[in-house]
Amino acid sequence: MHDLLSPGQGSAGDLQCFLDRFYGGKQLDVIPDAYAIVLQVLRETVELVGNKQIDSKKLLPLLQFGDGDFVDMYLINQGVELLQNYYQDKCYYFVKVEYNKEKLEKERQLVYIIVEGPRLRVRKIDFEGNEHIRSGKLKSKVNTNTYFPIFSKGKLDDRQVEQDAEAVTRYYNE
Repeated sequence: MHDLLSPGQGSAGDLQCFLDRFYGGKQLDVIPDAYAIVLQVLRETVELVGNKQIDSKKLLPLLQFGDGDFVDMYLINQGVELLQNYYQDKCYYFVKVEYNKEKLEKERQLVYIIVEGPRLRVRKIDFEGNEHIRSGKLKSKVNTNTYFPIFSKGKLDDRQVEQDAEAVTRYYNE
């Protein structure tokens, strides 16, 4: 089997057999000598490096591919996003996730590098400069929850903070 099938290398039949193997025997139209196809397959299992607080067993199922799958840059980049979102949902607001491009290109091995950063929780919401409206009244307009063990994570969410600021501003201007 060929990693690269192009005019003069392999046949349309070879390509059809190769594609059948990965698409469950479905017949796909193949035009001989019409174009080059580069299909890279991940050689090793997907590896996570730097995840100290969250076990790989919880993170790997988030990814929609694994060893032996085609190298799909969309899914690899989506994996970065999914891992970041998972960490942020667990209050690791400053997490950074990237993948080792060199290992992927040279060895076809996908390694995600995770820098977890500190765990950040909203513990208190204060208002400064509000001389005319009590803080308790303004807090009733805010949907961001503060940390309370078991009941509330105290997760910081940029969009929610913006919505809260708009809600307080609207209330103040009424």
